[in-house]
Amino acid sequence: MGARRRMGQLLRSPAGRKKFKALFGVEAFLHGDTLAKLLRRLDPAEFQERVCGLAERLIRNKVLYVHRLLDFWFMVAVDGTGMLTFPKRHRPHCLTRTHDGKTTYYHHVLEAKLVTANASPSRS
Repeated sequence: MGARRRMGQLLRSPAGRKKFKALFGVEAFLHGDTLAKLLRRLDPAEFQERVCGLAERLIRNKVLYVHRLLDFWFMVAVDGTGMLTFPKRHRPHCLTRTHDGKTTYYHHVLEAKLVTANASPSRS
């Protein structure tokens, strides 16, 4: 919740609004709770398609060119991790881990992240 609140503050700041408008052509950003409700209703495959489309648009519009390695390559970090744990099996394909007699059900996720310089957000 704290990260969602912080992201909302950054996107509603004057600099955040300007960047958001330049990227998406809209004046305002949804409140974090509203966005979370909307995303819960979105089909995961459609959401993935939108995320990939956004990355393609950022690359095509050369927004990320300043972050290329040696002015040519995009650096991508790939990480396989256990994510989404549950106390009970909720899907037939859940993986399991048992420790001290307690079983945890989980899903693995393979993530790829575009690596850029860690710059502080503008405070203007």
